[in-house]
Amino acid sequence: MFYNFTLIFSGPARVSSLLAHASFLMALLMLPGVAGAREYAHSSEDDVPLVHGATDLEMLVQFSRLAADGKKKVRVRSLGGKESTAIRIASVIATNAMALEVDGYCTSSCAQYLLAASPRVSLQPNSLMSFHMNSFGLIKGGYINSQFPNFSELSANALAARHLYLNAGKDPDFMLQATNASSLVCFLQKDGKPMGAFALYQLWVPDRQTLRAAGFKIDGEIPENEEKARKLVSRYLRASASLRFGSFSRIESNPALSKCD
Repeated sequence: MFYNFTLIFSGPARVSSLLAHASFLMALLMLPGVAGAREYAHSSEDDVPLVHGATDLEMLVQFSRLAADGKKKVRVRSLGGKESTAIRIASVIATNAMALEVDGYCTSSCAQYLLAASPRVSLQPNSLMSFHMNSFGLIKGGYINSQFPNFSELSANALAARHLYLNAGKDPDFMLQATNASSLVCFLQKDGKPMGAFALYQLWVPDRQTLRAAGFKIDGEIPENEEKARKLVSRYLRASASLRFGSFSRIESNPALSKCD
């Protein structure tokens, strides 16, 4: 399942004009975890299972079954899904010290939480790993406060994510870096509920040094420049996707997000 989001903003613009070109990043934090009929598969060359699809309730069931079966290595291919469900999947991975191998792509909540929870991550050749805005970064970066709709849900996600990162030996401020890298602009709401957040960048592809500094242990080829990162994005997403590459360690002080005009 691919949650498509194109985030474009250039100077003052009316909401109607933004809507014509953009969908919502915030929606990625709140999408319901919909159970499907997927089953994990085993490679024909070895006994390592492949779990693929959205980070939803079905994926949670799959990882729980694999953990109960004593599996210590799993291949994963996912474009993300609901944040809170991804954190629950990550907890299973961390509790059972499951090594993960990215088979093609692991983006959004897949990278943000599943890979962060694993003690050892490997990338198959030409695999994409990318990050973006998240609840922890929104709150710690000052983008939202207690007056923001759904703040309690996002706050619970942020606390769970921080706990996950610390227990896994990762720096929680990595999530703030990912949020800052998105360059958030404003948010829309309807009937008191947030519909989405607009940003200049859809995804962040960090370099190896940045990942290592945050505590990630990753084997395999990580893009060493923006050109290589864009090739991977074009291969699995689309060429027009807006991305930031490399180090983005600047911790910015940001005013709370306001509604888009």
